[in-house]
Parts: sequence; structure tokens; C-alpha cells
Amino acid sequence: MPFQNTHLSYAVWFFTRTNDHNIHFKGFALRMKSFECVEQYYRILYRVCECTEELKQELRHVKSERDQMSEDLINAENAFADVKKRNEKLKLIINEHKTNTETLKRFSEESVRYTEEQKQKYSVLKQHAQEKLNEANSEIERLRRVHRSEIEGVQAQLRYAQLRVQSLEQEIKSVKQELEQK
Repeated sequence: MPFQNTHLSYAVWFFTRTNDHNIHFKGFALRMKSFECVEQYYRILYRVCECTEELKQELRHVKSERDQMSEDLINAENAFADVKKRNEKLKLIINEHKTNTETLKRFSEESVRYTEEQKQKYSVLKQHAQEKLNEANSEIERLRRVHRSEIEGVQAQLRYAQLRVQSLEQEIKSVKQELEQK
């Protein structure tokens, strides 16, 4: 209220200078009202200036917060983009891992199947070889028996031939002796 003291002193000065109080009192009242209006106008203007300054300060604060939030938003968007890139890379790695796992699983199943087939083939071949070996052993045993009997037959023939040779030699000897004696 910077203008209040000025108005009072003007009112006192105006009131003391006028001789006709009634005439001037109405004018004075009108002037006082206009001064009050002006004073109220200045008070409002002062408040508006104060409010304007407060609003400017609040606006600066809001702008600062907005700038900080914008910076935070940009940082969050960058972080989100990084997370998204990492997520995409991880998805690719996971898909590759799944593909590799499925391939390895198929290979493992094929290896197991192949191994089982080879075991069956080995078993069949082993059984066939065992049968052939048994047949060969039987044949060898049969041939040994035949050979032994043939050897025994040949040995018997040899002994018979040797005995015959001896008997023939003795006959020759006896025939020679007879011839010599004659």
C-alpha cells in the first residue's frame, strides 16, 4: 500500500484549503473514491507483478523439470532400445540354440538307430559265423576221422604189403637156394 499515506495527506490538505466544506466534501468524496480506485488498481497491479514474478519463477522451475523429464525420457528410450536390441540378440541366440539342440537330438537319434542296426547286423553275422565255424569244426572232425580211417587202412595195406614183400623175399631166397642147390 505505497499510496495510502499520500492520499491521506492530500485529503487533509484538500480539506483544510476549502472554505465551503459541503460543496467540496462531495468533490472530495469523489476524489477520494477515485484515489481509492487508483490505489486499488496499483495494489492489484503490484499483486499482478508479484504473481507474474512467481509465475515466471514457477515457469522456469516447470521448464527445468520438463527438460529433466525430457532428458530422462531420452535416456529411458535409449535404455529401452538397448534392452530391445539385447532381447532380439537373445532371441536369435535362443532360436539358434533350439535349432542346434534339435539337430543334435536328430543326430543322436540317428546315431542310436544306426548303432542298433549295426548291433543287429553284428549279432546276425556273429551267429552266422558261429554256425559256419561249427560246421567247419564238424567237417574237420569228420575229415580227421576219415583221414584216420584212411591212414589206418593205408597202414594196414602197408603192413600187408610189407608182410607180402617179406614173404616174397623169403620165397625168392628159398627159390635162390633151391636154384643154387640144383
